[in-house]
Amino acid sequence: MLTEIEVGDIQSASAAVNCLQECGAKCIVLTLGEKGLMYTVQVVNKEGVTQWSKTEHVEAKKTNVIDTTVSSATNQSTKTIHFVTSITQSVVG
Repeated sequence: MLTEIEVGDIQSASAAVNCLQECGAKCIVLTLGEKGLMYTVQVVNKEGVTQWSKTEHVEAKKTNVIDTTVSSATNQSTKTIHFVTSITQSVVG
């Protein structure tokens, strides 16, 4: 664990995200399984001043699980990267 915080609920996920931000992370995606994910994105200007920041919990959608192999993890990672990229592009634009 990077933060030494055991994540089991939304409150502890928020604490872990805050800890990672304090360490300098600008983009964090924390997957929470059936509880969804928590992400934070910061846009910092050339002077190092945060111009925009957003942290949000996104609830998981109920689905019928078909495949639980590594391909599902790859698919989730791809969707997460696309999600964060679209948020960042809409802000930086």
